[in-house]
Amino acid sequence: GRVALAANPAGPVVLRHGDQVLVAGGDGATLVAAGGAPHAVRGDLAAVTAGAGPYRLLDPSGRTLSLAP
Repeated sequence: GRVALAANPAGPVVLRHGDQVLVAGGDGATLVAAGGAPHAVRGDLAAVTAGAGPYRLLDPSGRTLSLAP
């Protein structure tokens, strides 16, 4: 099944869906995969091609907002 953890139930979330990673509510955050380059999130719903995880969504101060395997 799908699993995602968020620091705040009303906050942004990262979720794997097929061959993509979806970010909902993460405008202005940064998506980082293990060993991957950071990806700036733009807009309320963003999709990027999934690679090896896990994925972390970070706020501008570097605080983790959400995790997905």
